[in-house]
Amino acid sequence: MHTEPQLEQRAEQPYVAIPARVSMAELGTILPALHGEVYAWLAEQGVEPSGAPFWRYAVIDMDAGFEMEVGVPVAGALPGG
Repeated sequence: MHTEPQLEQRAEQPYVAIPARVSMAELGTILPALHGEVYAWLAEQGVEPSGAPFWRYAVIDMDAGFEMEVGVPVAGALPGG
């Protein structure tokens, strides 16, 4: 089945995240470990996630590496930590 890409407008979604700069080789080891740190921080704040965890790719450079965020959606904005 062939489908065409579609744009979808969504409401703003607050999230908490840890930024990371990683190489292609490090993606599978460094980023999964950061999920635990994000969830630990949320627990310290007494905040429940409001959706599934995700990786946000900010910069993709196959030679120099990736600038990413390991994030989790939350119901509302929180102070940084």
